[in-house]
Amino acid sequence: MDCNKHGALRVPRNPHTLRGLRWQPRIPQEARMTHRSSYLALALVAACQQPPADYAAVFDGSAGRWIDLTHSFSESTIYWPTDTTGFELQELAFGPTEGGWFYASYAFASPEHGGTHLDAPVHFAEGKLTNEQIPLSGLMGPAAVVDVSSRATPDYLLTVEDLTTWEAEHGQLP
Repeated sequence: MDCNKHGALRVPRNPHTLRGLRWQPRIPQEARMTHRSSYLALALVAACQQPPADYAAVFDGSAGRWIDLTHSFSESTIYWPTDTTGFELQELAFGPTEGGWFYASYAFASPEHGGTHLDAPVHFAEGKLTNEQIPLSGLMGPAAVVDVSSRATPDYLLTVEDLTTWEAEHGQLP
């Protein structure tokens, strides 16, 4: 690996030389969630039901708690088997500029079928909506946390019994 003129490590584009490196933003975990990732996180719930025509107008996001369900992108991200390029992170700038102020900038590339992402209807159906055509009202809705962490292992699968037990205690799932 080589360094830039300021002595900072230059990250190569070849994903095979990125093993062991992990880029992590210096943003506290609780502040990492963005509005876009919030909507994507709730897309699973919204996809399972027909939302009202203008759900964004009736959904009060302050009444609950936003949970970021996204997975970060890195060299360890799992991709669809046909995606062979993997994650690439290139340092564009890192360190003091000629003007004396600090600047950090990166470029990244990643196959589309990895990490947390949204597959638009057009992905599998010609003539259907593309991502930018999906209204935000189709990407958000109510959700529930069914906590099975006391029984969960890396291979744990949520069961119908888990859901009926939750509903017996809390009421019908949204």
